[in-house]
Amino acid sequence: MLQNRRTDQIIAAMPQRPRLRPLAGNVRNPATHAAIIDAAIAILNERGYGGFTIEAVAQKSGAGRPTIYRWWKTKSELFMELYNRESAAMMPIEDLGSMREELIAQIKSIFHFWRGTACGRAFRGLIAESQADAKSLARLRDQFMPPRRNLARTILERAQRRGEVRAQDIDTALDLLYGFSTYHLITGELEDDKHAIEAMVDLVVRGLTSAREMAVAENPAPVQARARPAPRASNAKRQDVHSSRP
Repeated sequence: MLQNRRTDQIIAAMPQRPRLRPLAGNVRNPATHAAIIDAAIAILNERGYGGFTIEAVAQKSGAGRPTIYRWWKTKSELFMELYNRESAAMMPIEDLGSMREELIAQIKSIFHFWRGTACGRAFRGLIAESQADAKSLARLRDQFMPPRRNLARTILERAQRRGEVRAQDIDTALDLLYGFSTYHLITGELEDDKHAIEAMVDLVVRGLTSAREMAVAENPAPVQARARPAPRASNAKRQDVHSSRP
């Protein structure tokens, strides 16, 4: 008993380790974050995606590489944030009352962004890199591309509400539109080729319109039979009725 009491006294007298404060984790210091973003944009302008590295960003921003890697696991993650920030001004096209005019305006806006901004010009580098890295490809497909497609989806869903498009055709139309746009991106043909853009949009619009018209023709809406009015009494019968009254 005495020995146990003495042991307890020794333990109580031992200095206690200070309680560790929880690590900040991914909480970002605003000043450091801004410095990293500014440095990353500058490097994209100077060197393109091929010269865009975490090491270069760290050196230019003055931030430590561990800090950058804690916030962005790869350079593609950092680039995607930059792209989202720069493309925020490319808002969905307003309702012009015409699916054709809205799609043409949307494609022209995308081409302008791709050829006129650091992130736009570097975007094809991200596409190329993702072909050799499964994680980058998954991130590109599952996280990065859906918001981009939603810009045109907004236009097609408006057209659907106006009765111009069937809902089941929207995703196929998006594949066609973005296939056209991506081809022009990876081949560097991003000038405002009015003829090419309008020809593509007209092809898509005609296809969507024809699909809707064919569906209506194959499944016409049932015509409701009108109620037939009650037959009116003949003049002779009306006269008999009047003569029989008291």
